[in-house]
Amino acid sequence: MKFLGADTSGQTSPAYGKIMLAGSIGGLVQLIPAVPIDVIKVVLQSQIPHGQKTVSKYYKGPVEGAIDIIKAQGVRGMYRGLPTQLIRDIPASATYFMIFEYMTYTGSRHIPHISSTFQAFVAGGMAGVLSWALIIPFDVIKSRIQADSNRKLYSGFLDCAIKSYRENGIKIFFRGLSLTSLRAFPVNGVTLMVHTEIMEYFGQEKYKESSA
Repeated sequence: MKFLGADTSGQTSPAYGKIMLAGSIGGLVQLIPAVPIDVIKVVLQSQIPHGQKTVSKYYKGPVEGAIDIIKAQGVRGMYRGLPTQLIRDIPASATYFMIFEYMTYTGSRHIPHISSTFQAFVAGGMAGVLSWALIIPFDVIKSRIQADSNRKLYSGFLDCAIKSYRENGIKIFFRGLSLTSLRAFPVNGVTLMVHTEIMEYFGQEKYKESSA
């Protein structure tokens, strides 16, 4: 935000365009470690044995799974689903930070009597839920592509989307939204609340003096 020339003093209204741009850049850069982690997570989570006839490989842990994928497909295999995760994470990050800044700024102006800590928790929780609701269809497609480690089911994003829709209709793209939201609210609420408190501890208070 400072690099973009935004006023981070808390004395002016947030520069929402710059917040979304900064969030988008953050969402892009975090893909470097996030995609391999997601690939392994999805592969391990999709290992539901139904007898030896239907299970060709079963990884005991993430290291074994990563080594096997790299041996078979190279490092590229660890970035399976990158385009879909890019489409998912960039708008999610942009929306996430914009919603949080909007809610904390608005709250400090209209309900200053409510603890800023509580406001940060609620704003963080809402930012997490709404950003996930925005991109859950892409997350469903991403997980299906990453779980298809041998590319036997889907050739790419569009192929996966079409086959998924034919299989279960539009509802397939919102599968897991309720549980994701149930998880997202407390996780993101605590994350951004703690972040805000730590920043204030180091003297970077936001929307304090101007709300008096």
